[in-house]
Amino acid sequence: MKYRPLSLPRVPVGQQLTANLLADPVTPTAASLTATPVGYPSLLRRARFVQGGAHFAYVSPLPIPFPYDFPAPESSDANTTLGEHQKREIEAEAQQQSELDEAQRQEQTHKNAVRRMDQIESSLRGYEVQVPRAGARVNAVPPRRTDTTYPSARVVAFSPECHAHCLPHLAVGDVHKWIQQTSGDAGPYAYSSGPVADALAGGIASLFGETPGSDADARRAFSDWAAGRAVPLHVTAEQIDEASGAGVQFFQEADANAGWKQAAQENPARFSSEVAARRADPQRAYGPYALRYGGHQFGEWAGQLGDGRAVTLVEALDPASQRRWEVQLKGAGRTPFSRFGDGLATLKSSLREFLASEYMAALGIPTSRALAVTQFPDLPVARETVTSAAVAMRLAPSWLRIGNFEIHASKGEWESVRLLGEFVAHDLLRLDGVVKTGAEVAASTAAPHAAPWAERLVREVARRNARTCALWQAYGFMHGVLNTDNIALLGDTIDYGPYGFMDVFDEEQVCNHSDVLGRYSYKLQPTMVLFAIDKLLEALGPVIGFELLHDRAPQPGELLAADDKERAAWADHATEACADSIRAELQQTLLDAWSAAWCARLGVASRGAEVDKEELIDPLTEVLAGLDMTRAMRYLCRFPTASASPEAFAQAWVAHARHGNGAASDKDTAVHVEAARAWLVRYASWLDAAETSAADIVSAMRQKNPAFTLRNWITDEVAERLEGHNDTATVERVRKLCSYPFEDLSADDARYGEVGTLLRGHLPSCSS
Repeated sequence: MKYRPLSLPRVPVGQQLTANLLADPVTPTAASLTATPVGYPSLLRRARFVQGGAHFAYVSPLPIPFPYDFPAPESSDANTTLGEHQKREIEAEAQQQSELDEAQRQEQTHKNAVRRMDQIESSLRGYEVQVPRAGARVNAVPPRRTDTTYPSARVVAFSPECHAHCLPHLAVGDVHKWIQQTSGDAGPYAYSSGPVADALAGGIASLFGETPGSDADARRAFSDWAAGRAVPLHVTAEQIDEASGAGVQFFQEADANAGWKQAAQENPARFSSEVAARRADPQRAYGPYALRYGGHQFGEWAGQLGDGRAVTLVEALDPASQRRWEVQLKGAGRTPFSRFGDGLATLKSSLREFLASEYMAALGIPTSRALAVTQFPDLPVARETVTSAAVAMRLAPSWLRIGNFEIHASKGEWESVRLLGEFVAHDLLRLDGVVKTGAEVAASTAAPHAAPWAERLVREVARRNARTCALWQAYGFMHGVLNTDNIALLGDTIDYGPYGFMDVFDEEQVCNHSDVLGRYSYKLQPTMVLFAIDKLLEALGPVIGFELLHDRAPQPGELLAADDKERAAWADHATEACADSIRAELQQTLLDAWSAAWCARLGVASRGAEVDKEELIDPLTEVLAGLDMTRAMRYLCRFPTASASPEAFAQAWVAHARHGNGAASDKDTAVHVEAARAWLVRYASWLDAAETSAADIVSAMRQKNPAFTLRNWITDEVAERLEGHNDTATVERVRKLCSYPFEDLSADDARYGEVGTLLRGHLPSCSS
């Protein structure tokens, strides 16, 4: 059965993040996203320090220019914006108030300010989901998103492989075919959603022979969803009434954050039962949200960060596989965590994430996935240059990261730490014996003795990220910005920004123009993962120490009830008891996985990670220095069945991997060839020990050594051709290469196997 985007099956209520964790008190429920007369939509997008121990904030996607400026009231000039209109009003009022006394001026100034604020809120309300009439369904596309001032969109990239693997039950219509049909077309019929597409729907149907209810309708519904235009909000009129004005009430409290802590500490049973009630309510309102987290950026604590331009639309469930996928839009507009940013993303950065995600998945490296990229041709974004905006629709089992724990620990929000830890341990990592507090605890006589989870959580996160990092190293992937807010708890590669894939092998290689000190260089990535796990251990230290001393998980209120000195003692105990063993386990896991990955690329059996490293892998990386990593390893696949001598093969090997890169090694060619020959002799002895035929070894190696690598010059070219020529055909061509990188390149695609311009000539920055 196929489902339209807004009807996708969701994970069971008890496993939903929004049912288990705490919402921003300004938007306490998904119903807070509706445009009520007493609501203040600007609160949804105002950059602020979120309080109340919140893990997330409800917010609807809204990819429009920032600073916001809306059309002026109907009474003014049609070409005047609201900002210009209000500026003129202020100037006129200043002249009028010159005749008033001080009290009258203050009163008039206040009234005018309130009126102008109401004008802004009224404009924003039009972009939010409208309150339904009794018995009516919520309108998924708010009225102002159908106005001609709202940016129209076109889907420019789509991954059938991601669709089949993650959301095969999602109805997408003919979107993949449509993208190819409209390649090179800059006209209005190339828009797939938005006001332009709405106005031309009849003409498109006539032009392409479409019929109502056809794949074209499903395509338009998908495009509205992928563009952030249709808001996936599941709410009733009664729930809207209950949430009315909640945000304003929060701001009127004297010290809401302290009040929350006190309530959780003084009455933990009530606190946990309220969380449990949300978790058990199948009719609970559901809507999009942005995560709150912190992070260490380039080694320094940066405080609250959060999803500044990402909005999770839904926690979807694949009915067949029962896998969960959190569907997220990156570049979807402002959230409370946007700080000074516009919440938008460039077309180039969105394409880079889309292509990298699918390439990494094809390599077998744990990663988030990317389903589509939707461009807003008429929405400019200013970065290093002015370009058009786009959103990437990306998927992951969870977008929680180490920084989610860090922000709560740094603020002393220990009930938030506990709730988050129980959710991650129970629902995401599925650790044995973990009990989520609330109704489950109240019904369990074993509740006071619930199994400890904190140390096991840190160890599992460490193991997962160690295995992922090992594959990065084996395939030459560089993340570029391994801050703790970019490292996923489930071990997936996430947040593709200034990434790069190794071309000429150099362990000192940096792929981020902003990384002037080389903190996130290729060789230091394992160290940065270790640093991140240390920070996770610090964040959970008091919990681990408590569990070690009590041999059970903490109950509601216990962590908050302790004083700072006691929690510090628990943290010290945790460090003394398990820090060294966690670090050692991470390092050994990484070494074992790294060795296994390299042995798989070489078609040989492991003789133990330490032996593999010393005798085979380290000597190989010395030979690779100065050679293109991809071309060298693909060419090496010929060796098990080659008739040439090691010396002859070494000469051809070195010549092939240096071809056209314009950056030969500093080593003398003869010395390099001799080193390659010596290594090949050693490698041949390992191959001779294999119990598999040479032909089978070659076949296996060709499935582990890609013929294609997603080089930065390729992603730059794809983005430039799309931006300048609406060339979706090239996007699709490269997307196929990313999805099937182990296949030999055709004659037409041979140039994509060349080194081209070196990585160091195409270094993105952190803002990319």
